[in-house]
Amino acid sequence: PMLASAVGGILDVVVPGETGELVPPRDVEALAASLRSLVGDAELRRRYGTAGRRRVEEHFRLEGEVDAWDRLFRELGRPGE
Repeated sequence: PMLASAVGGILDVVVPGETGELVPPRDVEALAASLRSLVGDAELRRRYGTAGRRRVEEHFRLEGEVDAWDRLFRELGRPGE
């Protein structure tokens, strides 16, 4: 399961309530509350972990990223064309 501050690229990976929890940056109280919640709930940790792995495999696999870059370069054409 993911527990992270809601900043930058992490927002693309963590879906609150589905793959983990996001807390506001520098909010120690929110972080502590989320940690307590996760520590006390093995089923929640399992559910977040399973969903998080599935999300990464579906959206962030290396093969998918390579294919996306390949498509972009093909659409842009070769220099000098």
